Amino acid sequence: MIDIDRIMRQSQRAVCGAFEKEILVSEKDVEAIKKALRGKGQMIVGTGEGELVKGKRKIWFNPQGMVGLWN
Repeated sequence: MIDIDRIMRQSQRAVCGAFEKEILVSEKDVEAIKKALRGKGQMIVGTGEGELVKGKRKIWFNPQGMVGLWN
């Protein structure tokens, strides 16, 4: 079971978007965590498809309705 509240607390501010956050998660949990984030009102911006590090992958997300302001 995925503890989405823990995922949200552990996320960090992303470099690219003004409201964007990122989290590094196990590759096997990426789809389940993306689904849980969407259920919590988050919009998935992307995943680090080419950034697999020791079986982990980044997920970038924004609150629904927030448009990222790119640097």
